[in-house]
Amino acid sequence: MKDTDILFTSTDEQYVFKKYCLVDRALKQGMLHGSELFDASSIGKGREPFRPFGLCYYNDNVLVASNSLIGEYDVNSASLIRILPDTPGFVNTHQIRCFGEELYICNTAVNTLCKYNISTKETRIFDSVSCKEISEQPIPQHCRDYDRKHLNSVCKFNNKVYILLHNWSLTNSEILTIDEDSFELLDRIELSGKCCHDVLVTEENIFSLCTGNGSILKIDKKSKLQIASHKVCDSEKFWLRGLKPLNDELVVAISSRRDADTPLNAFLKLSKDDLEIIEQYNMDEVFEITDICN
Repeated sequence: MKDTDILFTSTDEQYVFKKYCLVDRALKQGMLHGSELFDASSIGKGREPFRPFGLCYYNDNVLVASNSLIGEYDVNSASLIRILPDTPGFVNTHQIRCFGEELYICNTAVNTLCKYNISTKETRIFDSVSCKEISEQPIPQHCRDYDRKHLNSVCKFNNKVYILLHNWSLTNSEILTIDEDSFELLDRIELSGKCCHDVLVTEENIFSLCTGNGSILKIDKKSKLQIASHKVCDSEKFWLRGLKPLNDELVVAISSRRDADTPLNAFLKLSKDDLEIIEQYNMDEVFEITDICN
């Protein structure tokens, strides 16, 4: 895989994931939908049973989450290797991110972040409502039964884990910081926008996408203050969801809202410094983008 090859998921019912090459400006179709990620346990619970969302690299392969199921795929041939056993997910799983054998899973339906060891199957659970580690998760009968925080994104930097709370449109979105070992809450940052997606952490900054107003946000990690905000789309027409570092730049996914008259799905390349758009890559045969592989 090249750095300029972007793996992503979308609401296209035919594919588990797709690949786009920034250099060639070419969409390369990925793994066709098979029954392996059709999650029968999620039927009638508010989300489609085939719903690829979070995806991440694991060694030389890629992991893709569809509700309670997580499949491991060969990144080149896009063939299924296995379904991970005993993963602690439910309907409406959002981002997943893997660091070594530790897989972090955003259980959006029940406000929890799970750390699942792929080798040992050991699971730890952080509850974003009580902000502490818990031993068991509630079992949702519908994706909205318990979803108060809409925890949708996770990132790890050094020994700290960063979790994004969307918070619907009730309050501004927040980023929680927890210790990866103790699972204790270390910090809480309130963002300037609502309905945010994605969190990306670097040595000095934190980036997030404000779907509520169509902006990308840049926060100084030390002071916890927002130092830049740049509007990249009309929030009444487009979603922002999907964020990836690319050398000194950022790649952001933009998608038309479901009721849009003029569908547009694209990747934007932005400067990490001033957040200005450098280039835009439009994709015609793509439905709503849900996540970019990191």
